[in-house]
Amino acid sequence: MSAVKTRPYRDFLTPALHRGFTNTALLTFGFCFAEALLLSEWSAASVVWPWLPILRNTVGAMLLFISGLLVYILRVSRLHFGSRTTASPFTTFRKNILRVGTVSCVMVYTISAWWFGAIYVFYFVSSDARMGLVDPGKSYERDRFNERPIYMLTMYSLLGTTQAALHMWNDDDRIEFCRPKYVEALARHNQGGANPEPPPQPEAPMVEVRKALPKLMKTAVFRTGAALFPLTIIYIMFLRSLVFWSTYAVLRPFVPRTTRLSKYPGLADLMSRFIYGGVLLMLYFGFVNATFSAHVRRDPLKGGKPITNDSADPNGSLLQGLRSKKPIPQVCQLRMCGNVWLTIQAFALREVAIIADHFEKRRKMIYEELERKNGSTWTQVKTFCMAEVITLTTRVKKITDPNWALKEAKDAEKKREEQKPVPLPRLVQNVKEGKDLVRPADPPQSHLALAEYNIRKYSKEHASGPPAGSPIAIIGFVEWLLSFLLTAAQREQLQRQPASLNARAGWWTAQLMRSPVGYPFRRSFARHATGVVCGEPVSRTGSIIDAVDTLTGIAVKSLLEDTMGTVGRDVPEIFRTFDKAVRTASEWVRTSKPDWTDVDFDAWVAQNGDCRVPEEVAEVLSALVMGLEKLIGAFSEYAINIGLKSSELRAARELVAEIRADMTVRNQGGDRAERQAFHGQTRARSEMEMAPAARRG
Repeated sequence: MSAVKTRPYRDFLTPALHRGFTNTALLTFGFCFAEALLLSEWSAASVVWPWLPILRNTVGAMLLFISGLLVYILRVSRLHFGSRTTASPFTTFRKNILRVGTVSCVMVYTISAWWFGAIYVFYFVSSDARMGLVDPGKSYERDRFNERPIYMLTMYSLLGTTQAALHMWNDDDRIEFCRPKYVEALARHNQGGANPEPPPQPEAPMVEVRKALPKLMKTAVFRTGAALFPLTIIYIMFLRSLVFWSTYAVLRPFVPRTTRLSKYPGLADLMSRFIYGGVLLMLYFGFVNATFSAHVRRDPLKGGKPITNDSADPNGSLLQGLRSKKPIPQVCQLRMCGNVWLTIQAFALREVAIIADHFEKRRKMIYEELERKNGSTWTQVKTFCMAEVITLTTRVKKITDPNWALKEAKDAEKKREEQKPVPLPRLVQNVKEGKDLVRPADPPQSHLALAEYNIRKYSKEHASGPPAGSPIAIIGFVEWLLSFLLTAAQREQLQRQPASLNARAGWWTAQLMRSPVGYPFRRSFARHATGVVCGEPVSRTGSIIDAVDTLTGIAVKSLLEDTMGTVGRDVPEIFRTFDKAVRTASEWVRTSKPDWTDVDFDAWVAQNGDCRVPEEVAEVLSALVMGLEKLIGAFSEYAINIGLKSSELRAARELVAEIRADMTVRNQGGDRAERQAFHGQTRARSEMEMAPAARRG
């Protein structure tokens, strides 16, 4: 009997994403029809006319849908998981300004806004608004090229460019799955509550978008109103002549030749129309982004079950997804961005985390599948998930260990030496060991060649720098000159001057960093700590939490479901890896110093209840601590049998109590004294809650 061929994970992920894209497109078309009704010219005699679906507004909705389709293509190409963790906003700007993804974002939003404006101006606006390319003027005037539509289209294009800048500034391409808030869960459990299970699937995308509409409307009104006068000034001062005469040159065969730049007729009317259409445009962009994110962030499920359930070898397809390093298939992923962070691996890791918590049949398959090419199913899942946690510890060690870079260089050199091909044995004597085959060069004969030879010789001999005594001699000469020109009191005052100058310079620098001008150059501690613990240039917080949930869920439930006993022998390794990761990360966050540019560090720490742990780092630490808690509660009775020492359990309980207290105070906004009080209470509670049931009884 031939073996079953394992289908790739992308064969199941791609249809799931396509279903989300189809639903998104349908919702967007309905929204376009609603906007077409709002853009239409209404009158008392034609109240029913715009509602007829087979007439003018349906065509207008189709044309408006093209703008949203362009934004969807952009979103697919720029999707990524995790927040940006570069050193500072300026670093992010410097690394991304010239990338293809940045240029494509600006171009797509600008073209999409221009198209929306063109449909509004030339399709929906009535002829009474004088928005045609030819302005007939009064009865005694000649026809002339009309500037009014040019102003509108240019303003909409600039508004689209503004939206692109805000899109990249707010990192609207970021996608996160719906996960429990582990910091809040740990705090509730610390106050006597039970450990909450992960929440169910998030609300339906339609419900989620409907709840977001009021906020989207406020944002659209604010952005359009704030951009009106700056964009108008930019148009009048810099772009008016250029855009007008460029458009005239393109359309010259179709417009009157008698044309000139006039004053600004009807500028108030144009601004009011721009505000109305601009609000609808920004609301359209917000709706498109919100709808797309609501559909893509759904868990990889089909009919409430993992998407790989349809595979002949479900776990084999899932393992292929975990091992995958490629981006989303080209059917869904357009290669417009240089660095694509949305990978099949992220979806596969999320699916295996859901299986570990909710699907008993699939968990049993993981326990029982022992014979695979690269090891059992559990071994491969454990190796991948453990690598996520071990990499966290490695990133912190790279920062704390000054010799880490040297070790990496030595390991790389050793690896290169091992990869070098073994040379064949030499059959003849080395040329260098025998007689020279090349006659030395003739000495220079001319005066010019001799001068060049001497200059090169002198440069080679003195290439290492000036003689060692020269700086000392210069410093001594300066000191002798100052002692001759200045009195003792003047020399003492001169020595104190640098300290006062440094103090003044430090104060002015701090004020500059607190201002909007200095904000892009701030290297905040929160951002740096998130990058070290969770990864950079974008964090892997979600992947780390999913890996921890997978290991914890499969290990704890193996007590009842693993009849083969394949997981029990790996529990000590998982336990020690979690413990080491929590200790290493929490110790580094507590002891590391903020950068001098982080002028708001003290205020940020006070706001977080005197806690230095950033939000994403707190989520990772809380997930690891809750995993440790569950492992101790499930396996403490069998600790000696599986290879865990009582001292390790005791140290882990103290660590869990300490992190619990920190997260509780951080969540509630307390201070250091409250944290110490919480630490004493939670330590006693942890001893009882995590002890074996028989011992508690």
